Amino acid sequence: MINSRTTHPHRRRPVVAALAGVAALLAVTLTACGGSSSSSAATADGLKPLVIGIPSPAVTVFSANYAIGQYLGCYKRYGYSMSTVVTTNPVQLVAAFHRDAVDVGVPGSDQFLNMLSTIDSSGGGLPLKAFYELDYPFKYGIAVKPGSSIHSLADLKGKTVGVDVLSDSSAATFKALLKDNGVDPNSVHIIASGVGAASGEALDSSKIDALFYYDVGYGTILQAGINLRFLTINGKPPHLNVSGILAVANSDDLSSDKAKFQAFTQCTTEGDIFINANPAAAAYIMLKMYPALGKAGAPLEQQISGLELPLMLRAKLLQSTDASGPAYGPISTDEFAQDSAILLNGKSPSDVSSIYTNDLVPDLTAAQVSAVQEQAKKFTIPGITGQVPVPRVPANAP
Repeated sequence: MINSRTTHPHRRRPVVAALAGVAALLAVTLTACGGSSSSSAATADGLKPLVIGIPSPAVTVFSANYAIGQYLGCYKRYGYSMSTVVTTNPVQLVAAFHRDAVDVGVPGSDQFLNMLSTIDSSGGGLPLKAFYELDYPFKYGIAVKPGSSIHSLADLKGKTVGVDVLSDSSAATFKALLKDNGVDPNSVHIIASGVGAASGEALDSSKIDALFYYDVGYGTILQAGINLRFLTINGKPPHLNVSGILAVANSDDLSSDKAKFQAFTQCTTEGDIFINANPAAAAYIMLKMYPALGKAGAPLEQQISGLELPLMLRAKLLQSTDASGPAYGPISTDEFAQDSAILLNGKSPSDVSSIYTNDLVPDLTAAQVSAVQEQAKKFTIPGITGQVPVPRVPANAP
């Protein structure tokens, strides 16, 4: 449905006690592991730290593509140990870069433009550049209860619509969608209805009349057993092609320590391919890396199924639609223009090409891709045979 997203976008809980595992799987607050500074000494096993800063208070399946490489030993092959630190918001991420506390930040593309604007206006002199696209623009949808009388955007006038949180691009994207379709955004009451299944519960209990959410979030809600009906606009799913998730770094570091960032892009690309080939195995790995993503004491299959559907939906947006270059990772100038026009009131650097580079994006050979796919297909989940069941995805879902 609507293609967009911002905070890492890194997001997203239960309707009843039985759904508590789905809840936890959506949002896990992390602390830094492996040192508070990206320039700290090598770890005990001789590996150099590679610290990822998340400008959101949670880590979810959005982190899977770059995190899975740590579990599979990809970073170790290149001499690094990856860890994740939550910086809470883009302002704190900028501060973390100033302190040399993170190597790579992963904001939404519109957040990145705002970060650059903030740095320029403050005269901070911190040169940041994007070098890999982790997730291509999120797909949003508008969901209602199956028996709802709402069938169009016009029907939302005077209604309460939920978004996961108000601090990212969700509300701005929804307002842009309304405005583009002739509906006054001020005629709709927008509230934060919670992450993951919490938003589904808010809709199911009629706390909100409709929900504006993105693909992975809906995957979690569906996995929790909540029934949804998705709206269309003129017979088509709503779509705004804005805000993917980028990997950004200090420009000087990109030049002086290229090997570190090449390791990140290589391992992230391998993670993308692994998720596409075996989302259940990717879910298992995320549970092993971040146990709080699952419900303590719940059967492993239940925990995996809670993550598998969101990963399957997310996997569709890991690969570039531009066939002229590498399949995974290249950044497009068009996305910054769309972010600027739709979400940022035209705010964008005059020379967009100066704020990103695709020089570090790996273009894997067919043999390399095949090797990762084979690794994924052969991955054995202890105690589980066959496929882990996932729910049916309704028509018009993101």
